[in-house]
Formats: sequence, structure tokens, C-alpha cells
Amino acid sequence: MRGRWGRCKGAGEHDGLVIAAALAGRCGKSLLARHQLKIYGRVGLAMSTPGNGSVTRAFDPEEIYPNSPLIEVVCEIRFPPDLSIDGRKHEFQQQIRDEYPNVWIPGRGDSETVLCRFEDTYRTAGVLIGLDRMARYEKKYTGHKNFIRHFFKVVDVFKTVYKIKNLTRLGWRYINIIPFVRSDGLVPLEDFLKIKILLGESCALPLRLDVTVESMAADGSLTTKLATLTQQGTGREVMVLDFDFSMTANLQVSKLRSHVRHAHSVTRATFETLITDQYREFLRGEAGE
Repeated sequence: MRGRWGRCKGAGEHDGLVIAAALAGRCGKSLLARHQLKIYGRVGLAMSTPGNGSVTRAFDPEEIYPNSPLIEVVCEIRFPPDLSIDGRKHEFQQQIRDEYPNVWIPGRGDSETVLCRFEDTYRTAGVLIGLDRMARYEKKYTGHKNFIRHFFKVVDVFKTVYKIKNLTRLGWRYINIIPFVRSDGLVPLEDFLKIKILLGESCALPLRLDVTVESMAADGSLTTKLATLTQQGTGREVMVLDFDFSMTANLQVSKLRSHVRHAHSVTRATFETLITDQYREFLRGEAGE
């Protein structure tokens, strides 16, 4: 999708994610961001555009975009450390071997939190286990209903092998890659996302982006990362839009399905709130590249 850079809108014309350094007046809760900038902002779950009365077009949470930017979806549960997980991981493997026949054992330099990774035949989906966690991921996302169904197939096996009684964290992560073409040497951010960057009272037209914002969200917290980079191999420039929603309070194993549905809903709604209607049309295949 070839981007262009529109005019820089005045304060209050967006109600999305506002990023500011030395912004005149608060426009949300104080957040923590990279580079030790003092950042104000919010990630809303409903979007309106003050001043013109327009509202972000309704979206169907069941819809799967043919041009989806998702490259990976992850759902993870964490629990108090259990040393028996290492000693009985072969039992877990035996029960999921048919669907995840490939096994990866961490080596030197790999994350110490992961004991094993099991992947499907095509290496497009897999399961991670550690002493205090279990996660399932997909690199070719087929929709949240199918993902959640496969996630709980693994969870049910995990609970038969290991007696997990308490949860300490639930996480749902969306990693998106958005290719773009610069407009007059700048990143055409407003073609894709309802985001503006303010430095003082002036709009900053970005050459590069590398920002992390941590914010409160419904019954949890949301870490949103936005960065530009050049992909290896293709040489094309992309924006990485990474959402990591987590819940740590009031988690119950018996209510895990409800927790997972909530985590997905918050993350999906945040994405839909931040993208422009123009970009949504492209994702649906209704606009040309």
C-alpha cells in the first residue's frame, strides 16, 4: 500500500495513541516510554474524532482480513515455578507429538525461561513450555476461534500432566508488520494509524520510529510498541506494531477460557481503534496497493 503524508492535524482531532515530549497540558495518564521521554497518551477501546462527529467504522470481531498484517499471535499462561515440568516434559511431548512433531531444545544464548519448543510439521505453529509458563503461537493466523480452540487442546493436555492450580499471568500478543513507501522521505504514519507525534506544540514528522508505551487497559495492562525497520532479504521498510496485553490480577484456572476471550477482545479492539478506515479497506481487499 503506497502511503502518503497528509496535513498535521491539530490537538484534539485524534483520539488514538498520542505520543508527546513536553506536551503543553496533560492529555491522559502519565506513561512510561523508551528513551526516558515523558509521555502522555491513551489507547482507547472506542474511537471517535472530536470536532467532526465522525466515528471509526464498526468492525466485526469474527472478520479475518485477507491482507492481514499479523505475522505472529501468542497466548501465554504463567504460574508458580514447578520443577516437575522439566522432569516430565517427555510425558507432555508424547501427548502432543502427532500435532507438534518437531522438537527444539534451547542452547547457549537462548532464553533460560523456555525448556522446550514443539512445532507443527510446517513450523507455522508451536508450543513453548518452561518451569513457570506455557504458550502457544501461530505464524499463519487463521482467526481467534481456531487459535483459541487449539490453545485449549494444549492446555487440557498440560493440565493432565502437570497439576497447575494457580495462575500468575495471562498474556495475548499481536505482532503486525506493515510495509510502507516513504512520502517525501517521511513515514506516512497517518495513512495507516490514528497516531500523531507531538514535540512541544508542533507535529513531528517522523523519519524513523522506535517507541514503547505502557498503559492501563481493561482488567490488565497493554504494552504497545511501534518501530520502523528494514526487513532483511527484501530490503523493504516496514512498521512493526506490537501489542502485548497482560492480566495478573484475579486469575483463576477455572475461568481461563473467559480470561483468554477477554484478552483477545481487548487486543483486537485496540488494533481496530488505531487503524485508519483507509487502511482497513486495504486489509479487506477493498483498496489497491
